[in-house]
Amino acid sequence: MKKKIGKNEVICFDYITYKKESILIVESQQLEMAKLFLEGGYQVEITERREVITELLTLFGDKYGSRLQLIEK
Repeated sequence: MKKKIGKNEVICFDYITYKKESILIVESQQLEMAKLFLEGGYQVEITERREVITELLTLFGDKYGSRLQLIEK
């Protein structure tokens, strides 16, 4: 049985990089999945290292507004 995710639920990622120990977001499947959720109107929370958060802020700016929350590890 598949569970549907409600748009009022927060989708959480504990890392968004290509590999957990990396700081590269190039070819990251987690990043692509996060973008799909954001573009679908879902709220996404990403917990990452400062370097990665800085890169995500450069990439996204405030495109997704309050639907995207970035939390520093």
